[in-house]
Amino acid sequence: MKFNVLVAVLAMTAAGAANAAVTTYNDGAAFAAALSGVVTEDFEDGTLVSGLSFSSTVGNISGGLFNDRPVKNIAETTFFFAGGADAFGGSFNLDPGGRGQGLEFTLNLTGGGTELAGRIQYETPGFFGFTSTNRFDSVTWRGFDDINGSAETFNLDNAQFGNVSAAVPEPAAWGLMVVGFGLVGAGMRSRRQVAVAA
Repeated sequence: MKFNVLVAVLAMTAAGAANAAVTTYNDGAAFAAALSGVVTEDFEDGTLVSGLSFSSTVGNISGGLFNDRPVKNIAETTFFFAGGADAFGGSFNLDPGGRGQGLEFTLNLTGGGTELAGRIQYETPGFFGFTSTNRFDSVTWRGFDDINGSAETFNLDNAQFGNVSAAVPEPAAWGLMVVGFGLVGAGMRSRRQVAVAA
């Protein structure tokens, strides 16, 4: 009985871990639609919205923007979310300094570990964001490419963070859940038969 329950719990845990994924967005409306709640920081004054803080080697707030210049292996910025988040995004403009290293985003997961969330390079200014099935306490960005530049001078406007809407489980997750529930039911049935025989 205990073995069956353990197998069922492991199967359901594996279903969750197997579906851990990051989804990236280049459309701010689609990103907002994926969230059940979103908080926006417009950087218009010197104070940040409640629940948001940052640590940066060179980044700062001025002119209604977050201005930054990360350099691979030297300068980086981390945004922290009190209570954690499942999503982060904003309007990124990588044009101010010309072609640079691009940006690499790493999620610092709640409970430990990291996850690569995505990369953007010299592109038309616009929205970039991501959601993750793993909750994270902060996101760190840094330069990642040594080609065509020693830094990535950029600015960020309307940073958004929040929680992903509850999603319907994928078919693979349903299959593992059904197997898990079946094992639990079989374990309970065999336990009942043993009790009647005694």
